[in-house]
Amino acid sequence: MEHSAATVSYLAEEQLVSIVPRQSMDSITLIGRSMPALRPLVRQEVPLWLALLLKRHGKCSIVAPAWLDIENLKHIYEQEQANRNRFSELPEHWIETSELLLNEAADDISSEPHTIRALLQDLKEIRQSKAREGMGQLTSSYIQLDNLGRMEIHELRGFMTGIMRQLHKLDSFIEQPTSDYEDD
Repeated sequence: MEHSAATVSYLAEEQLVSIVPRQSMDSITLIGRSMPALRPLVRQEVPLWLALLLKRHGKCSIVAPAWLDIENLKHIYEQEQANRNRFSELPEHWIETSELLLNEAADDISSEPHTIRALLQDLKEIRQSKAREGMGQLTSSYIQLDNLGRMEIHELRGFMTGIMRQLHKLDSFIEQPTSDYEDD
């Protein structure tokens, strides 16, 4: 099933993030999930959508995920450069999560959001480049995409589909029986 970019972003909001509530809230039950009771200054994991809602209303601070730290992002970028045939591990929704957090909770995430944005853009570009290079070297109808995030796969889908169609045509041509007819 193909998802739009908006759907991929929406799905990202279900992942859990840590918050530090500023006031108490009783537990609540919503469709498909119970939200825990919140106590001031006691770190709690909640879905990203709830963290953003509470943040907008001044009810919590969002704790930056460890992977979103400047030093961790630099390290991941170095790994991407060093390992041209492999993608570094990042969360499934790293692009969507980082965009949401930097757009709505930059003051909680870092004192240098511009540096984080630049590092994330560098990471995105090197990973796109590696994915395109890898697809250019395909010789079969199978693509290994370990450690690519959902949005990365979404953004590469059209490119990948075109390459896979061409490979399928090539495979079909190669598998056709050879004709005995030769030009004189």
